Amino acid sequence: MVVADDKQVVVIYDAQARS
Repeated sequence: MVVADDKQVVVIYDAQARS
């Protein structure tokens, strides 16, 4: 898993968490 910008990570993490 590649870590990009903090905000990008938050968006991805949030999307997976809501999934």
